[in-house]
This record gives sequence, C-alpha cells and structure tokens, in this order.
Amino acid sequence: METVKYKKDAEEIDGSFLHVEEANEDEGNITYVLRWVVRDYARIVAGIYYRCHYISIGKSIHNLRILKHDTKVRDFRDRKLYCILLGLTPATSCAKISFVLIGSRNREIQPENKGVLQHILDRRCFYEFSESYLPTEHLDLVAVCKITAAKSIRVGVGIEKSTILQDFECLYGSGLLSDVKLCVGDREFDAHKVVLAARSPVFAAMLRNKMKENSENRIEVEDSNETAVGELLRYLYAEKTIPLTIDLALDLFELADKYDIQTLKSETANYLRCNFSVENILDILVAADLHDEKQMKKEAIEFIADNLWCLLKTPKWKTFRTRLELVDCILAYLS
Repeated sequence: METVKYKKDAEEIDGSFLHVEEANEDEGNITYVLRWVVRDYARIVAGIYYRCHYISIGKSIHNLRILKHDTKVRDFRDRKLYCILLGLTPATSCAKISFVLIGSRNREIQPENKGVLQHILDRRCFYEFSESYLPTEHLDLVAVCKITAAKSIRVGVGIEKSTILQDFECLYGSGLLSDVKLCVGDREFDAHKVVLAARSPVFAAMLRNKMKENSENRIEVEDSNETAVGELLRYLYAEKTIPLTIDLALDLFELADKYDIQTLKSETANYLRCNFSVENILDILVAADLHDEKQMKKEAIEFIADNLWCLLKTPKWKTFRTRLELVDCILAYLS
C-alpha cells in the first residue's frame, strides 16, 4: 500500500459517541470494553485525519482517531474501495489496545493491519479495516476498542484535570458529615445538601426553600429503584456510573430529566442511541417522547420504520400500539 499523506492537524468530528460497555477483571488486569459509534459515516472525507474523545490511561491522555484512505482499487461496479484506519494515539506501553469493527448482524471484523502512515512513529497504535465490511443497511460506523491494563493503572473516558472527583467519590456512600437522606422504597442513601444543590437545580430549589425536604432532611424519590438512585448519586459526586445497561440507562435518563441534570441526561441518551435494537427500541421511543429528547425520538422512529415488520411480531408492540400519538408519528414518517 502506498504511504498515506494526510493533514497533520487532526480535525474534530462531531456525531461520535463513546461509552464503557463493561470492565472485566482477570489475573490482576482489567479489560475495559468501549463501544464507539460514528454517526453518518458517509460524511468522513478520505485523506482527512479526524480525532474525537479523550481516554486517560495512567497519567497519559490519548485520542481516538479515524482516517479513511483511498486504496486506488475499484470493485466490480467500478466504485472506489477505501480502507478505514482506527487508532488510539499516542501509542501506550502500559496497556494493550485492540480494535474490532462491527459488521452486519453484529459480526466482529478483525483488523487487517497493513499499510504505513507518514508522520506516525509507532504503527502499533493503528488498525486497518476494509470499508466493504461496513453494514449496508445503515451509515453508522461501529467499533469496539478494548484496553487491558494492570489494576493499578487508572483508565477513564475524558480528561481528569484534578483529583477533586476522586475526593468527592470518597464521600459517596460513606455517610461522613452527611446531612440529608435520599429514600427509595425501604432504602436510604446518605448524601450532602451542598453536593445535591450544586449538581441539580431541582435539588437546590428543594433544599433552599422552606419545603418538606429541607425541614425533614429527607428526599423521597418515587417511581425509581435502588440501583438507579445509587448510580444517580454516584454521578452527582464523581461524574461516573457503573457500566450501563439499557434498563439502567433508561432509569437514569428519567431521573436526569426529573432533577434537571443535563450532562447525565445527555450521556444516557447517547448510550441509548448507540444501542438501538428490536427488543428495546419501543421503550426508548416512549422515554424520548416523555422526556422531550427530540433527536433520539427522531432516530428511534427511523429505526422502527426500518424494522417495522420485525416489531409487529413482538409482544411489546401490542402494548405500544395503544400510544396513538407515537404510532401516528411512525405512520407519518412512513408516508
């Protein structure tokens, strides 16, 4: 393959989402599984070097990178064939990095690992895939990045500019100097008024004014569960949660909207948008409509329209079809 020449200054790409799917511990190491989705892959221009998302490994900060490269080869229809280069830069010696591309029917595509990139000193930080492996039924690029590091090496998505979140995480669940309780069912969580008020305008209003919650130092959280409320608190203190599932993301999405925590609402919405399936899409559409998440609602309707015949056979559709306004939205999109 010819040497690739590209812009040295990588361009930021929007419409890219990244979340930690799971973290598995084995023999003193932890493997973090990150799902990366780039919406509308067709807008990626060949020869331009894109960057997105910061990942911290130990004390170093790394970027996810993507480059679309013209292979100078054409298919039987005389269409250009491209390769996709995915990577994490700069290269790291304290963790093992791997990428797979998710193809049709969620099939994992292993990298081909060919080619040379000019200006890149360490080829190991990039992985090459043929564009022909991308699913033809949609225009999203979906990849999984695995990072394996010793337990002593901290791995996180985003840049930690100080230890303040780590310090506040120590307060989470410790009960130290707590002055208010969040109650869900029979479970009570110790919390601090100043943290709740700083992170949520709704909590701030409750605790600032002469309301029942302020006078009794108790906040009753209705229509939720222990796990979701516990992770809501973890996010308020440390701006992170345990690895999300669809059910937990839906619960946190609802709580984030209820208590006006916009960053958490955005993060859970991005997770849900990355994980549409026939099994969960109706629940996601209902949540998007109820909590006024217009973009997620739009994308959910498009997904439903593309998979309508499969959905019509599911038990959930029998319940969903009573939501006439949402059914009308789907029919309007199809017409």
